[in-house]
Amino acid sequence: MQTKLGHSVEITHQLSSQAAQELARWIGCYTVIYNQKTMEADRGYKEWLEAGKPESGKPLLTLRLPN
Repeated sequence: MQTKLGHSVEITHQLSSQAAQELARWIGCYTVIYNQKTMEADRGYKEWLEAGKPESGKPLLTLRLPN
């Protein structure tokens, strides 16, 4: 086992097929949420720059909670 960015443990042989599928679904959902937050942050930064604010500045990402 070789780790790159963190701690990794190989557990594939310990999972049933159903458990592996559920884990894959959970990871997939996390990835979608992460990608959405990244796109929102990119939009916020682009708007920040278009408003003439300094490139070194960092706009705050507002958290929008569902109603």
